[in-house]
Amino acid sequence: MTILNRRSVILLGAGIMTLGFHRAFADEPILTVSGAISAPAERRFTLAQLEALPALRFTTTTPWHEAPVTFEGVDLDAFLTTLGATGSKLRLTALNDYVADMDIASVAGQGAILAYRENGQTMSVTERGPLFLVFPFDDNAALKLPSFYARCVWQLASLEIL
Repeated sequence: MTILNRRSVILLGAGIMTLGFHRAFADEPILTVSGAISAPAERRFTLAQLEALPALRFTTTTPWHEAPVTFEGVDLDAFLTTLGATGSKLRLTALNDYVADMDIASVAGQGAILAYRENGQTMSVTERGPLFLVFPFDDNAALKLPSFYARCVWQLASLEIL
């Protein structure tokens, strides 16, 4: 199968419904991970591969939603452990090239997930998907700060460990 570039995914995402997204991209890579990880130095994950990892679910309010939202996805801490991450920083890049850099220590233990479901539905590109790094804001008032909101990258395409 052909790997789509970021811009192609954005254009295709505009016309794909949530269920259609899941069917169309379950076997296509949606996340590239690189940097200070165990071999291989770059890994690509499909939605199906991410869904096969242990998942966490929480309900929280966000600045981007009118009501509390239930998110489900891969625990960021466990994912970094699975990757054998040895760096101290993360660089998250969205499909639209938005970049968020953060110290791993500042997000470790905060309950962040790489969410692939919102209210039980797989997220399409037009709905902040296919992946959205999000925190359980309602569990810890210290997370309800602009510095944490800026770390919440939706349409997440790549994660680099530095």
